[in-house]
Amino acid sequence: GYGFIIDDLHDELQADVFAHYTGIDLQQGFRCLAKDERVEYILTTHSKGGYQALCITGEHGAALKGLSDPHNAAIVREMAAETNAKRASMHPGAQELLAIAGVRSNGDGGAASAVRVKMSLGGGRIGNGYAPVLDCHTAHIACKFDTLLEKIDRRSGKSVEDLPKFIKSGDAAIVKMIPSKPMCVESFAEYPHLGRFAVRDMRQTVAVGVIKAVEKTDGKGGKVTKAAVKAGGKK
Repeated sequence: GYGFIIDDLHDELQADVFAHYTGIDLQQGFRCLAKDERVEYILTTHSKGGYQALCITGEHGAALKGLSDPHNAAIVREMAAETNAKRASMHPGAQELLAIAGVRSNGDGGAASAVRVKMSLGGGRIGNGYAPVLDCHTAHIACKFDTLLEKIDRRSGKSVEDLPKFIKSGDAAIVKMIPSKPMCVESFAEYPHLGRFAVRDMRQTVAVGVIKAVEKTDGKGGKVTKAAVKAGGKK
């Protein structure tokens, strides 16, 4: 659920490696979380600086025998396909997905996939005036996308369009944002833990990013989403 994800975000600030557990059924596949939820956990973890992840599955019967077992290979293939994490793409020499088997009788056995992922933006189009909820460190505050300053190339960081009307899934951009109330943040270069954020709307992560610079603002204006209104009403 949404609150569960928020609790996890707080914990991720302290972690070097993120471990995600999910049940497994050889006939039905992964059953504890839906496909989109697994992808979202990896995305939010990456946005908080967790570039290494262990995707752990519960024991699934006496057929689990070892690294060469075909069932382990099937688990790795399914997890890779559903999370789009087929290979560790952050670093060329990084390790591919790996299955590790345990025995059924010890009560805590399982299989794991060790991955590093580079995720893209989720959601649809985002334009000026959009005001979803921003999760930055332990803060959960509605923020307005005041101005889309420029669209940039995700790999090179070079500008490809000034003052775009909108950005969509897969795009990267530099945006001026204004929080709806006082918010303690820092630039990513100066303080990484206070400079990473995830943008959430309707219980979904729609974007992730880092803060390049901070300036004072009154935080007024903008069309606020239902999720942002709900977040702003909490005390």
